[in-house]
Amino acid sequence: MGEIRSFPHLGDPIVYGADECWKVYTPEQRKENLRQAQAAFRDRRTEYIKRLEDTVQLCNGKLESLQQTLDKVVDERLTLRYKNSLLERILVEFGEDLNPSIF
Repeated sequence: MGEIRSFPHLGDPIVYGADECWKVYTPEQRKENLRQAQAAFRDRRTEYIKRLEDTVQLCNGKLESLQQTLDKVVDERLTLRYKNSLLERILVEFGEDLNPSIF
């Protein structure tokens, strides 16, 4: 590791090594930096969770809409099957062939 030079009139001590220069923090500065980093992390996590909750809410809305559409389609299908069976009975009463050869 490089040597530490302290220049009180210039501010914080600096560690000089090979080709790099690192700032050395006092314990109080380190605690403050960690506190700020943790606060920033909590903010990012809170924002991420909020975005996820918004996405879930949007998806639930789409799911409800799709479920309503499916219910309508199922009801229409049942109605059409009923009407089809009535028409088939009418054709049978009139002696019509229900499976005519189309080809």
